[in-house]
Amino acid sequence: MSYCLNPTCAEPQNRSEAEVCQHCGLIVQLQNRYRAINPIGQGGFGRTFLAVNEAELLKPRCVIKQFFPQQQDANLLKTASQLFQREAQRLEQLGHHPQIPTLLAYLEQDHHQYLVQEWIDGQTLEQELKMGAFTENQIRQLLQDLLPVLQFIHHHHVIHRDIKPANIIRRRVDRTLVLVDLGAAKFATGTALLKTGTMIGSAEYTAPEQIRGKAVFSSDLYSLGVTCIHLLTQMSPFDLFDGTEGQWIWRDYLTHSVSDRLGKVLDKLLESATNRRYRSAESAIADLSSAPQLEVSRSVEPTTPWQTIAETLVNPLIALDIEPAKPLATAAKSGAARFASRQHLRISNWSFPAALIVLSLPIFLMSVLRAVSSPRHYSHDFAKPASQSATIVAPHLPVTVSILMTDRAWVSITVDGKLEFEGVLPEGIRQTWTADQQIILQAGNAGALVVSFNQTPDQVFGKFGEIKEVIFSN
Repeated sequence: MSYCLNPTCAEPQNRSEAEVCQHCGLIVQLQNRYRAINPIGQGGFGRTFLAVNEAELLKPRCVIKQFFPQQQDANLLKTASQLFQREAQRLEQLGHHPQIPTLLAYLEQDHHQYLVQEWIDGQTLEQELKMGAFTENQIRQLLQDLLPVLQFIHHHHVIHRDIKPANIIRRRVDRTLVLVDLGAAKFATGTALLKTGTMIGSAEYTAPEQIRGKAVFSSDLYSLGVTCIHLLTQMSPFDLFDGTEGQWIWRDYLTHSVSDRLGKVLDKLLESATNRRYRSAESAIADLSSAPQLEVSRSVEPTTPWQTIAETLVNPLIALDIEPAKPLATAAKSGAARFASRQHLRISNWSFPAALIVLSLPIFLMSVLRAVSSPRHYSHDFAKPASQSATIVAPHLPVTVSILMTDRAWVSITVDGKLEFEGVLPEGIRQTWTADQQIILQAGNAGALVVSFNQTPDQVFGKFGEIKEVIFSN
């Protein structure tokens, strides 16, 4: 089916192969390639259509946005037209990001403005919320997905200004969250941030300074925080704020428990005063990464020298009748083909010299194996030439490591002895971790990572195809 884009057409539905509308005679295609199939939304300033790109062999789906304001006030029309043009400019300026729809075309035809962009097949978080309130793990994942996107657009001096569940789509093919509708986005410069302008955004999710027309980068973080508590409670944000006391009361409406650590992150996102709120997505990412993750993270107990030795000695202990107690944990870690099996041990009636000899033998054998194994190679930026592993030291400071993915790659992050992340990170994402003492970064394709250590300038982690490990410590 084809759908006529003439707003006044009384019978807009046409045959799939139609070149002009059978009722009003308007050309059906845009630029002889984009054909609207059916309308999927309408707002105060325009209409949105599902469409196909017939100039391509597979005829992929896309979205056509038509500027068609309902208001006739001259000032409103001017503002609406500027917002429509701004969305095209912002999408073009931001370029390609896997979590922002790609701009395909911006054009004018038959006295109407049109914007054509990538079709994101999936449900909005507003639609998902109808299935029930979100859990802590879902909110953590949301923040981990979207904070790097905000970091990306803020680095391009763009403020989204309309973050809410309806503008976040979970892409069906990979379950990744995509941030849509940059129509309200504003280009920010050092002086522009200080000027009072038009209030744009959805009132329930809008930061106080944005209501006054003074949106800043952290205004997006505020809106993201409000989005989170709305998803956690299924309550209108207006009902989650006590105007009498001047404070958020979202915890009173939770249907699932939330840890104190995540609660503190949300509270800081929701601060009314910008000087108490997170000033950047990076700082929020750092706090979120340092917080323990439910159902994922495991506490790491300190080990004594005897326990460290014992980790390598399951079979010899059995032979010597050294009785192991109940195992504490067994973990398999990929990357450098490691594994560890931790056990508390009780040694029965053996003389100290005999036990020491037996315990030392495997250590000696492991040292020999390490000596003859192939050494790792590191890039000049991070490596110590005489060492098989690189160690970067930041005396007396917390350790913060930020990575930007320029391509897909397997990454493992261990923070203060605890595995925080292991898996494949997509191109375009930025993640930040903070530790008290040490961060171990492993990558299966070092050339795909750009790394910053304690806010130093970004550096390429290594060569493409190189497997690399670096220890950052204080």
